Amino acid sequence: MHRDNFKLNHMPLYLQIKEKLAQDIRDKKYKYGEKLPSELELAAMFGVSRSTLREAVRALAQEGLVSIRRGLGTFVTGTRLDISVISRSCIVSLRLFSNMGGLQAQLNL
Repeated sequence: MHRDNFKLNHMPLYLQIKEKLAQDIRDKKYKYGEKLPSELELAAMFGVSRSTLREAVRALAQEGLVSIRRGLGTFVTGTRLDISVISRSCIVSLRLFSNMGGLQAQLNL
């Protein structure tokens, strides 16, 4: 993927790259625990500077999708989408069970 492939929009380039990498993680292109390609490789893939790529990776780390290990690389740590889906299904199941049993349940988040 080259920089020219990104749509011209008002979103900063590093955020577009972050979104593409996040989507790749959600699509299991990069699996849990897997090491991402090096900064140089990713920068070349996206056709951007290493500093732009680093910003994108830092943003992924802040979201908890990757873990940056100095000297070792960047590793996939999870996806927030998976956690949200599991959490919502558990809450829905609990509410349905409570309603079927005639119990009242209140959930404060």
